[in-house]
Parts: sequence; structure tokens; C-alpha cells
Amino acid sequence: MSYKIYTKNIELKPRETKVIKFPWGYFKRSPVVNLSSTSSVIITTQEVNKNYFVITNPISQRIIVSYAATLKRDQKIIRAYSDVDNDNIPDYIDDDDDNDGVLDVNDAFPLDPSESVDTDNDNVGNNADTDDDNDGVLDANDAFPLDPSESVDTDNDGTGDNADTDIDGDGFNNSDEISSGTDPYDDTDFPVTNASLYIGLKTLSQYISPDTLFSFYSGEMNDLSYPTLIDLQPDSSGNTQYQLITTASQPSDVAIEPQRVINDNQDIYNNTTPDSSIIRIDNLERNKNYTLFSIAEYDEFNLPQINATFKASSSSSEDPHTFLGNVDGSSYHNIINFVDTNVYDPQFWIHNISIDNSNQVTFTTDTQNNAEFAYTSMSFMMMHTKYFANSNGTDPSIEIAIQQADFDGTNDGSGSYGGYLGSWSYDLEQVNNETPIDSETNNNYTALVTTLNSDLNLENHARVAVSYISPRMRYRMHVKLLNGGDFDFKLALNVTSYMNYSDLDTYNNDYDINSNLNYYSIIPDDGQTGARTYYHYFTIREDGFVIWENNLTIND
Repeated sequence: MSYKIYTKNIELKPRETKVIKFPWGYFKRSPVVNLSSTSSVIITTQEVNKNYFVITNPISQRIIVSYAATLKRDQKIIRAYSDVDNDNIPDYIDDDDDNDGVLDVNDAFPLDPSESVDTDNDNVGNNADTDDDNDGVLDANDAFPLDPSESVDTDNDGTGDNADTDIDGDGFNNSDEISSGTDPYDDTDFPVTNASLYIGLKTLSQYISPDTLFSFYSGEMNDLSYPTLIDLQPDSSGNTQYQLITTASQPSDVAIEPQRVINDNQDIYNNTTPDSSIIRIDNLERNKNYTLFSIAEYDEFNLPQINATFKASSSSSEDPHTFLGNVDGSSYHNIINFVDTNVYDPQFWIHNISIDNSNQVTFTTDTQNNAEFAYTSMSFMMMHTKYFANSNGTDPSIEIAIQQADFDGTNDGSGSYGGYLGSWSYDLEQVNNETPIDSETNNNYTALVTTLNSDLNLENHARVAVSYISPRMRYRMHVKLLNGGDFDFKLALNVTSYMNYSDLDTYNNDYDINSNLNYYSIIPDDGQTGARTYYHYFTIREDGFVIWENNLTIND
């Protein structure tokens, strides 16, 4: 049985119909044409005769077709095969027709090497489609271009806003924000929920002085605030190691702040297992900086050392004996730790604490500093002042006098003129032959007074040096607006030791005008304009910090 084969590759452009000619006289009559194709490509013929046949590419891309003509006796059979990727493997047996690395069974476009996925089934491949998920948001602006249910991720946490229970990532649930009236899309706008701070303590030395203590506060002067410390002792083993003292319970040098914690037991204290909370502080603002001030006297035989660990909660009713859990030693921070032992005066540390929206506590430790006002009986308080004219342009008229609080009388000394600082206590700066702040002695006491229409004090000089003022002693400052008015008088205080002070000019010449002075108004913005008097109380702490009491009163 004789036969012969004729084969040839042909190229068909997208949607092209082409006439395929046989060699002249190859067939004596029209052959029978059988075409083979893959399930993806159906090749059809429109006409067959002994000289040619017509074939059509039905798809929108170029293909290569191989055909073979077989002559067997007088029957001529033509078989045509597509080969899209021209790899000499007919498509009907090729498992990756377009050779793009994606098997045809997984390829939304098995004949297009530039596409393989059509997420939204719109017959446009993802590579060419500008909106892959067909959610109406262009891929360039879509945080989730393949997810039609999401397009925005406000807090960039990988969860779309539609599914995210905390859209802005501020630690507060969306529903809680909506019910509180805050914006769930703004991480700076969240419900004001205060935190409770639980403090665990350890004392790692024996015979530690009861003067070893710490306090907790925020701000300074008019912004100064001392949150209430709550004693949670005894611990789970029934031990009481520390004592809370106040100016009322122990009016002494040790108790010059509203509340302090002192070591009350001269034994090593390792806390319990699990660690007990010793102190709790409620109603702390989140993301606000608080200060932990600690002070201790050096003992070469038993170096004082107190360590603390912190944990915050939105609840003030946590079990103090279990809430901290078993705290690893690395989670305890040194709040009193002598690194420099070549010291004679007590030493102090200023640590910073903050609580974020998710109750994470950040503790920043301080280095050891010399508490030069712990024992001295005299210091210099530098008064940096700025004052402004009344709104009607008239000169301000103010009187500022300082009196020891123990002599505090009624109506500015009508009951007792004792304890007022005398004129010798004030060193006044002269500026261009003028004294922006002067002193006058009337009514049996000396007071500071304004002499100019205004004094902006752009150089941040101390206008007054107050001498012979004792650290750790409580003073009262009365501020009289003799003729009334609505002017402003701002004050910043800086305390220096008598060893470091020679005169006011030298101090101002050495002082950096760019120093970060915080000025506070000692005349409240309370809407009053008549003659009136305000009272402020202050104490200089062992480190020179001015404890400014916020319980100012007014006497019309």
C-alpha cells in the first residue's frame, strides 16, 4: 500500500483566513481534510479542492499551524495542528500552549504569553487591565487591587478598612470611636480613656536610708501635677517595705512634695512570686510624659539600689498580686543606682515614663546627678520675666512679694509682716540705664514692681536674682494688680547655688539666650480686670526644681 506525506508550517495572523496551496498537480482530486485541534483552538476550513484549502484562525492572536497531507492510494487526508508557541509541540498535546510558565489548566489566557490571570473575569488580563478586581478603583490607587471588597488600608496594617476593626490603628475599636464621637480614620483623634499604672518595686541593698525616695509628677510651674499614689501593700506575702508620705503626714525636708515613696524597711526586698504591685497611679493621660524623680544618699558600705517594673491597664481594679505576673529581671529598671561612687552629696535621677494607647509603658532612665540643694541652707533663684501692656495701651502696675509660708498672714501681711524677703534679697538688672523690674518697700514689706510699659526680654535675661532663699522651705508669692488691668506677666525660674553665683550681670552674660526656658503666666486668664491679688506657693526641691503649687487663690 503506497502513500506519501506532504508537511508544512504556516503562520496565521489574528482572525486571518488564508489559502493554503498544494504543489501543482500533487493531488488529482480534492482530498478529504481532517483537522485536529486543541480544545482552545478550533481551526476550520471553508473550501477544499485538489489545488488548495482555506483555513481560518478564529482567535485574536498569531498562531503557527502545522499540517500534514497524506496520500494513501487515491484517498488524500490532510491533518492540521496548531502550535501557538512554535515549540514544535502541537497544542493538543502541549500543556502550556503559550509557553508562559503557567499550565493551560490554570491559565485564563492559555494562548497569550503576556497574560495568565483575569481576576474579575472581564476577558481582559490583569497585566493589561487597569482595574483588576473591577471595584471601580484603578489599580494604581487600590491598596488591594485583587480584592473587590477592599481598596483602602488607612493604617497600612495589611487589613483593608472594610474588614479592619481599628481602621486608623490608634488602639481603639471603630465602634468605640464612633460611640465616643471621635474619628475612626484619624489616629490623632481617639477617645480619652486614662490609664492606671501598676508599679512593682525591689530593694537590693540593706540598711538603706529612709531618705531614699521617689516621687511622680508631670509638667512644671502652672502645669505641674502630682497624680495620687495609691499604696497597694502589703504584698502577697504580707510584707510592707515602703511608705507613702505627704507634706501633711510628715512636714519635713523629706516631705516637700505632695507625695513621696520612701524605703521603710532596712532589709533586702526581692518582691514576691508572682511580683506584687506596690504602688498604683490612676487617671494617667496616654502619650503624655511623666517624670519619676528619685533621690538617695551615698553609702559606701551599702549602695542604695531600688528597681522598679511597670505595667499599665485601662482598669484600676486589677489584682495587685497577680497583674504583674512573673517579671523577668531584665524588665526591672534602676530608679536608684550609683554608677559614680566618688560623691558626697545626695544624688538624684530624673526618669521619664509614658503610656501609649495599647497600654505599652515606655521608661527612659536618667544618669546620676548631684543634688546640690539637699543640705544647703541658701540658694539664688533667678527670675526671668516678660510683661506686656494692658490692651488699652496703659502701663501695667504689679507688685510681687515673697514671704516664708510659715509667716503667712491674711490680706498680705496685715496679720503678720514677718517672713518677707527684704530689699537686700533682690539683685536687679539694669538695661540701658533702666530697671525693668524694681523694688519698693511699702507697708512694712518689700515688693518687686514694674517700671516700663512692657518688657519683652528677648534676650531671656534674669531681671531679678533672689538671694537668701532657702531650698526645701515653702514660700508664698503674692501678685497684686494694684490698678487692675488685663496685662500678662510671665515668669521662668532657674535656681543656682551660692557657690556658682557672683552677680547678676555675670550670670546673664554666661546664660545661653537659646536655653529652653518655659515661661508661665502668674496672672491667670480668668476674665477679671479689676484690682486683685493672686497667691502662689513654691518650694525649691533638693535638685533645684521649683515645686509650684497650683492651688492659687484670689483676693479681690
